[in-house]
Amino acid sequence: MTQSSETQKSSEQNAFSSVNQRSDKNTGLILIQIDGLSRNQFQKAINSAKMPFLKKLLNNKGYTVHSFYSGLPSSTPAVQAELFYGVKCAVPSFGFINRKSKEFYNMLSSRFALRVQKELAEMGRGLLTGGSAYSDCYTGGASRASFCATSIGFGSWWLLRHPFNFLHFMLIHWLMFLRIALLMIFETGLAIFDLFKGLISRENFFSELNFVPTRVGICVLLRELVVTAVSRDIRHGVPIIHCNFLGYDEQSHRRGPSSRFAHWTLKGIDDAVRRIYCASQRSKKLNYSLWVYSDHGQESSLPYSKLFGKSIGQAISDVINRRVLETPDHPNFNSGVQLERGALLGKWFSRWLPVGWPDSTHKPTAITAVGPIGHIYLSEQDLQRKEKIALDLVLQANIPAVIFSDASGQVKAYTSEGCFVLPENADRILGDDHQFLAEATLDLLALQKNRYSGDLIIIGWNRGDTPLTFPMENGAHAGPGREETHGFVLTPADSPVDSGSKGYLRPLDLREAAFRYMES
Repeated sequence: MTQSSETQKSSEQNAFSSVNQRSDKNTGLILIQIDGLSRNQFQKAINSAKMPFLKKLLNNKGYTVHSFYSGLPSSTPAVQAELFYGVKCAVPSFGFINRKSKEFYNMLSSRFALRVQKELAEMGRGLLTGGSAYSDCYTGGASRASFCATSIGFGSWWLLRHPFNFLHFMLIHWLMFLRIALLMIFETGLAIFDLFKGLISRENFFSELNFVPTRVGICVLLRELVVTAVSRDIRHGVPIIHCNFLGYDEQSHRRGPSSRFAHWTLKGIDDAVRRIYCASQRSKKLNYSLWVYSDHGQESSLPYSKLFGKSIGQAISDVINRRVLETPDHPNFNSGVQLERGALLGKWFSRWLPVGWPDSTHKPTAITAVGPIGHIYLSEQDLQRKEKIALDLVLQANIPAVIFSDASGQVKAYTSEGCFVLPENADRILGDDHQFLAEATLDLLALQKNRYSGDLIIIGWNRGDTPLTFPMENGAHAGPGREETHGFVLTPADSPVDSGSKGYLRPLDLREAAFRYMES
């Protein structure tokens, strides 16, 4: 055994053995989100030794794994709204139109994410009040927040509060900065290798090239900055801490959720969790409990434009027989949200990327489709033939499912198999083997009734075939699929987390368990 592995083993043993020595301390809670990792992919990673530390928690340290149902849409802005503020289906997708202001909302845009967060804060108590949030969508009421959609860049990070903080920190932790530099160099080499693999697979050259700095920034730099910030908060006794690791989700969008490159990032995330765990068990101020969860999974998906040779906007225009505004109308629309996430690191990083959120306004008929769920906002003229348009979208544009409410307010869905009424025929949309069928049905109805939803909701989920996604991506989430809605929660034996008779948790259950733990 090498000296470094002996040191790591000793650190873990000391951390584990210290748990029972601090029962007299107040409790603290650390929530770690592994973005986009489904329960099935988590189990594959455990079995293939990609996540040895989490495997150790499961096998040797009394941790239990629970199934986690994301709710709809199965995306971080919706999951964290429910977890942080207790609001289900707060947003209908990652990108949507606010009819009142006639603006396109992108949930990575700080301006629009802050507006949604303000609404959420008026509806529920922030879970992270008095705590900290890193690499999240919202802050959840946290006193310290950085690298979040609502707190872009370093935000309130302590290092920038005084000009000498960063220099002092670098001098003390120069070995850590050297480690980050070496990891970034190594990851850059892998990204360049992956670029050539992408070109061989006939991916777009400029898209592949732009993804190199984003991959290094998200998978290494952001991850290490988050670990540093969380470790410092632990030393200072911050009562509740939430952080999100984006690397796996980032790679899954690009190469698919089961790809080697996506699973490669899990090694670094597993080590990041190990370091945070060890730091928490060395805490002299609070008795921390660490919970690990994934907000949703991902589906291996086929991009619509690759399959049919035209964008979803063009296809809808052909059906409606008039020009439809594709929103957002910036260069990254066809790449999903992958490049835009670089903005979380701040303007100093994102200025090197073709990232931007234009002031897109709602034209008479418009579409937003940033993922496998899209929204079509119809003009007054087109509303009169809404049901015919829905049918034509299925028959002519090959969209798997279109959901809408008819003149009587009844919710219907068109698929290639016919017209179905919700909730009675939900199994014909989701599949009768869907593990969350009853609850997903209710959420699908809530999604249709969301005030930000379009007049027609198009869904790429296909219960009998490979699902479609509307941007250019090989992995997708936001829809009602079996993988994308199925995450996991990993908790210690003494936590109040209980799957109960349902056999699974949803964000609201995890929120209530966190409050019970903090108030016990």
